[in-house]
Amino acid sequence: MASALHILDLEIASSLRRQRVFRDRLNPLDEYSDAEFIARYRIARYIFMELLNEIQSKLFRSTTCSHSIPPTTQLAVALQFLATGTFQTVVASAHGISRTSVSRCVAAVCDGLASIASRYIKFPSEIRQRVIQESFHQHGGFPLVFGGSMAHT
Repeated sequence: MASALHILDLEIASSLRRQRVFRDRLNPLDEYSDAEFIARYRIARYIFMELLNEIQSKLFRSTTCSHSIPPTTQLAVALQFLATGTFQTVVASAHGISRTSVSRCVAAVCDGLASIASRYIKFPSEIRQRVIQESFHQHGGFPLVFGGSMAHT
């Protein structure tokens, strides 16, 4: 009798489980105009595609349910988070994923970008560094500076 009740409890419990719903994720490459794309991700569409081609292999995940977040979405999520400085929950809502997934996307994309950074980021030689430092000090009063970055909004 106890085993029959146990089986009945299991059947009831399994019928009460919510079925997982997998939302259609938007593809930012298809969804936005060029101006909207740059406003959201702070990068031109063609540069986005070049970046995606460079790091795409690092963004694939094998899952048992095969509903992993596509590399395009992972890159878009990470770029929006990094470029805008907004909260992960806001980015998650915009892309129809969880906050935890945003965190994973950012980590995966940053790892991918770090793996290719040496191809694109080059430091000047020591002699060139000294020349640049002198120029920064002479023109702006900044000692020991040999580089800078400008952000455009």
